Amino acid sequence: MKASEPLAKEMAEIFRETVEEKLATRNDILTIQKDLKETENRLQKDIRETEVRLQKELEKMKIELKAKIETDIAKSKSETIKWIIGWVTGLLVAQTGFLAGFLK
Repeated sequence: MKASEPLAKEMAEIFRETVEEKLATRNDILTIQKDLKETENRLQKDIRETEVRLQKELEKMKIELKAKIETDIAKSKSETIKWIIGWVTGLLVAQTGFLAGFLK
């Protein structure tokens, strides 16, 4: 065995360890990239599902709000008509009273 052989074996071992570390690091990176892609896909799916759910909720709220507004408008019209009828009736009573007093 030559004197340089142990040194060559040690250098070869260091080189082998370095290559294995690089391969392990590369495999770790590939695993992380795969995990990130899976996470991204799940998040995109969750976002789509949330958008659909929110759209349905908005449609439901829109229908409920429209019905509430229509009910409020009908109630307001009814109250306004009642007020006008009361006001006109009051005017007619006042005119009738005035005429009755004038004709006496």
